[in-house]
Amino acid sequence: MGHTHEDDWCLSDGVTDPNAPGATVAVHIRHVIDHDPTLEPLASLPDGFQAERDSPNEPWRITPFAWLPDE
Repeated sequence: MGHTHEDDWCLSDGVTDPNAPGATVAVHIRHVIDHDPTLEPLASLPDGFQAERDSPNEPWRITPFAWLPDE
């Protein structure tokens, strides 16, 4: 989950290519949190930071947000 410098939120499963047809959707963040309540504590994530974890049972790692380079 990333909170960009432009105040946008980006969520990914880290597996699915977001550029693949049909892989990206726009939804209200409440729907995402309703589906996965473990994301709710990240609502206070400041602009310009991202949170990652290796599995739902692992703690979040908070780091500065950076777009991945284009391949």
